[in-house]
Amino acid sequence: ARAIQNAGLGLRQLGQELEQFSEAGCGHWSYDKITAQLTLPASLMSELGFEHTPRICALREATAIVHPKDARGAIALWSGNETQSARQFRLRTAENDWQWVLASVDAQESGAGGLILPIGQTALGDDRLTQVEARMKDAIESIPEAFLLWDEQGRLTAWNGKFCNICRIP
Repeated sequence: ARAIQNAGLGLRQLGQELEQFSEAGCGHWSYDKITAQLTLPASLMSELGFEHTPRICALREATAIVHPKDARGAIALWSGNETQSARQFRLRTAENDWQWVLASVDAQESGAGGLILPIGQTALGDDRLTQVEARMKDAIESIPEAFLLWDEQGRLTAWNGKFCNICRIP
């Protein structure tokens, strides 16, 4: 009974942390190579001033909200053809302003996915970018229970050390 109570408390805490993550406009994006569809999270779209629903579109259509100077890099990241693990680029807001976002990528055989978070009106410097990436990884690792993050197509995109220990993954 005590273990069930502890698990329930851990899940409530995790739920609160994920809710705060979502309220800040952060979320999980994914690209499916088979359907050639990009999915941007509802939390991000809401932060950009659009309706709070995921945006599902072809990469070509997504360039309508990406700054022209950033389009090539954003498309490379979203399609899984990027050599960097994260990239900053600007997305158009509902008011036709530009919002910088930071997107990480986890390329997979059937597509790509990762986390995306708004970072403000200006890009992050290299030091700040490294700090934000480390904080995201620390946040996932600090979850006391095994943690898995799945994309909309049911693919595993992020996990913590507790999960690796349970499943004996080196």
